[in-house]
Amino acid sequence: EMNFDYITSIESIRLNSRHAAILSEGRIHLHRIASQAGDQGVDKNEIVLPGSGASGDVTSVAMTETFLIAGTGSGSILYWLVSDPSSGATWDEGEGDDGGQGPGLQNLAPPPQINEYRHGHKGDDGLSGSGVGGGTINSAIMDDGYGSPRRAPASQHGITSIVPNASGTHLVFSDARRQVFFYNAVNDQVLPVLPPAGTNFAFQQDKGRNSNEGDTSIARQRVVPTILWDTDDPNVFVVFAERTHGESLSFGSKHQAVSDPNNSGFVAVYVYVPTSTSGSEVKLAGMHALRSLPGKPLLLSKGFLIFLTGSVNLERVLLDTHRHIMAKYSLQQVEGGKKGGGMTISTSASANKHDRLVRHEFDQHLALCHAEEAKEIALLSMDRGMWIALASQALETLDIDLAILGYRMAGDSSKASALTRLRHLEDKHLLAGHALLILGEGSAKPGDGSVVEVAESYFFRSSDPKAALEMHVDLKNWERALELAEEVSTTDLERAHINKQHAGTLELRGEYQAARRAYDIAIGLFNACLPRRPGQSFAGPGYGLEDRDLEDSIHAEFGSEYDSLGGTLRGGRDDMQAGADQAGARDPEGEAEEASPQQVLGQVKVCKGGIARCIIHLGDVEAGVQIALDLAQEEEGGAPGDASAHKRKMDMFKDFATILEEAGHLTEAAEMHHVCGNVEQAATLFVKSSQFDRAKPLMTQVMAPSLHQVFAKAMEMRGDYQLALSSYQRANDSQSLVRLYLSNNGIRNPHKAFAIVRQTRSLESAKLALQYCLDKGDHEGQTEMLVILGRVTEAMELAIVHNTVDALVSNINNSEAEPQVYLQIAKYYEQHSQYLKAGRMYETCCKSASLRPSLAENLVPSGDFYVEESTSGTVSEFIDACNNSAVHFYLKDGTSEAVDSAIALVGRVRSSSQIAQVVDWLPGQNPSTPA
Repeated sequence: EMNFDYITSIESIRLNSRHAAILSEGRIHLHRIASQAGDQGVDKNEIVLPGSGASGDVTSVAMTETFLIAGTGSGSILYWLVSDPSSGATWDEGEGDDGGQGPGLQNLAPPPQINEYRHGHKGDDGLSGSGVGGGTINSAIMDDGYGSPRRAPASQHGITSIVPNASGTHLVFSDARRQVFFYNAVNDQVLPVLPPAGTNFAFQQDKGRNSNEGDTSIARQRVVPTILWDTDDPNVFVVFAERTHGESLSFGSKHQAVSDPNNSGFVAVYVYVPTSTSGSEVKLAGMHALRSLPGKPLLLSKGFLIFLTGSVNLERVLLDTHRHIMAKYSLQQVEGGKKGGGMTISTSASANKHDRLVRHEFDQHLALCHAEEAKEIALLSMDRGMWIALASQALETLDIDLAILGYRMAGDSSKASALTRLRHLEDKHLLAGHALLILGEGSAKPGDGSVVEVAESYFFRSSDPKAALEMHVDLKNWERALELAEEVSTTDLERAHINKQHAGTLELRGEYQAARRAYDIAIGLFNACLPRRPGQSFAGPGYGLEDRDLEDSIHAEFGSEYDSLGGTLRGGRDDMQAGADQAGARDPEGEAEEASPQQVLGQVKVCKGGIARCIIHLGDVEAGVQIALDLAQEEEGGAPGDASAHKRKMDMFKDFATILEEAGHLTEAAEMHHVCGNVEQAATLFVKSSQFDRAKPLMTQVMAPSLHQVFAKAMEMRGDYQLALSSYQRANDSQSLVRLYLSNNGIRNPHKAFAIVRQTRSLESAKLALQYCLDKGDHEGQTEMLVILGRVTEAMELAIVHNTVDALVSNINNSEAEPQVYLQIAKYYEQHSQYLKAGRMYETCCKSASLRPSLAENLVPSGDFYVEESTSGTVSEFIDACNNSAVHFYLKDGTSEAVDSAIALVGRVRSSSQIAQVVDWLPGQNPSTPA
């Protein structure tokens, strides 16, 4: 046992396994806890820090097994090394003048100061300082997200409290402004710790100090927050908070009841994320509501807060942020299965409840950045939503392997494939930029700008700033890409491609003058990539200002040496639109792709085509068309059988044709369509522009009936009736054909007109033919046309008057007329003693009545085989009477054809009255007259 007496007041005591540090009146008294042989008093075995030459303004002290840490009123955080972690030796072992035997008593040296951080001090613009005890002094530095220093505000803020983690490498401190910060002693990284919305951190007067009236120094009025590090989770700490007066508070999911107005105290749980797409950050993981403090908080372990209640009693409180984690819902089902039913889910409701609890457990692991535990739960649950959430957070924290696994398990193969190409990247700025682009909008911190802006800043700070250019190229942000092309190292070929794509975008926007200038610049850059002799330059201002056949020039200059001299040209990507490689890393070997002179010349021609389009849009149609024709000649003079060149030519002329057509230059547009093989559209435009002579040779290849009809009308108006007939035939315009054949001109042919009407049964054509017959007095033609028009009754009356009944019958002999029509025709033939035809009409009348029974209901037979209208009788009686009449007149005709028809009818109908007629008409007998 060892007792120590101090002549000054003790403000705080910190211990480790070997030493004690006592804060007293702004200085630290450091000594061993137990006395050793040879010690001659406490005054000989202690060291006072800072030394007598420095001001004593220490406000807080902390100690780990390795470090003694102090915060000062002037805003410094000091680190002393009290124990070597590699050897375990303490600073006071092996010192003194006794030859290394035991602790030095007479000349005990202080422990080496290894680090000093100055919070809010004025200083130089960068890292500066001088070594003290083998350490460094770092000026007030704030972190930019990845440890790159930037200046903090130039003001002094005293340190009021420091709380390190178990190793001392990280600590949380508060300053005189009642603000809380996270400090990483490894890289002097400082991050703000912000209170949750609706709360403030709960600062309280340090009860371990004596307040002297009139003393307003930081040391005398120190207020400190309650901060605890989790002893089992090195990146988790808590800060006690209180409700802001008059503000409502709500946080987290519905199972966290922090919005209860009776809750005045809260525990804010934070997690330190050392690496993420937003840089290093301190994230709020959740909150726990406290109605009152059970006692003095002593310890935080695995989410359990240990309070000292009374003198010896301890009370344990589980934080809401760890409640589902400690319940381990995800393991209950697995353990139940192993035990044979220890966890039985009997209903769907209980299964859904269990799934929700497992998801809460998973979410809490994610909130605390427990990636491995979250992965184990996702593997057990195989829930796609869990895998997506896990992959997103893994990507945010730049854990590429876990992100690839998550996206693969979620079925997102595109993101998994993109991330696979990032595995080899070691530069975290480069990796963070690509990760941000894959995560998309919303992944950047509010206030930092868009994802693209943040990714660009990361790329510029990486070892490959050209990735920023490639990103904007992939996103087709050509204006920004052109700006970056001047800032990063790019080849002429790469800049040429960017200018070409930029020109295309401007052209789509309708900015034709600017697009033409961009095409000119691209041509100049492409020309600079072509092989040339010293003193020769092809880098002209562009096709619009200098018209040269570059390929012919090269062949003229180099001849057979063309292939060997210009076989390959070093350059960037042949096509800068590498959209599929959105997050892709560049070729690990850094090799640029190659472009041959022929490929470069092809790009030059594309740019010339763009200039031609712009010139046409700007109104100089003749010049634009001339450029297009020149390009066509160049393509024809290229290598025979070059399919790509032919396709490029066709696409170019299609573009020209569309532009000319939109501008109203139909003739020129038709020529372009004809060149690129679009014959039908070319003929259409020639017809629209009344260029019928130029359209004439193309019409045989046109399939559109409407175009043939327009062309035929035009030819008819010009008097070219043969060509008009040909086009009307292709258009299937029967009415126009009939009209032409019946008109008074050199191609009149009524027989063809009537044949067309009979074939097409067109009503409009039949009307034209009927009028023609009326004008010519053609009664048979009139009768036929009336039947086609469906005016059968009118046709019958006309036929009876003009004795053209045969023409009528030839058109309606298929039972398509009403029964009464056939009866009247039969009566007509009977009156004219044409008994065979009369019999046929009676037989046809039977068929019509069978097909149209409703039209035969009022027709009944008479005593002399004629049928007249009546209000009595049935359809079957009418049909039987008609059959009798048909047999009668067949037999009365007496010809073999008529007799055969009668026998066939009797055999088909098998009526006794009709059989009797035939039997009575046997050879040598006359047909009987039915009663």
